[in-house]
Amino acid sequence: MLLVGRFLLTADPRGHGTHEQLGLAPCLPMQRWGIPCPACGLTTSVTHFAHGEWWDSILGQPLGFALGLAALILPFATLAAHLRGVDLGRALLHPRTPRAIGAGLAFAGLCWVYRLFVAS
Repeated sequence: MLLVGRFLLTADPRGHGTHEQLGLAPCLPMQRWGIPCPACGLTTSVTHFAHGEWWDSILGQPLGFALGLAALILPFATLAAHLRGVDLGRALLHPRTPRAIGAGLAFAGLCWVYRLFVAS
């Protein structure tokens, strides 16, 4: 995904809409009401991240920066866990997993609020 963003996409200067370069439809809430949807700016932010424009990625949509960072780190972390013999299936059943998912969803919600009031 990051390689696609790096070589095929150019970040839209509006801060959203980069996904339209992939043939996807424009954001309906943004088009109709001028309000960004929760995913608005993600493709643009990840594209900035892939081009090494990390500050633009953070300012545009912090969740996109976090997803770009995760896309870089997780393959290596997964490989390291596998080499250590960690059962990743059992690790996902850990009692803390629901809290981690909840924290991730809360972060995504805060990023949307940021887009609503700061970055739009």
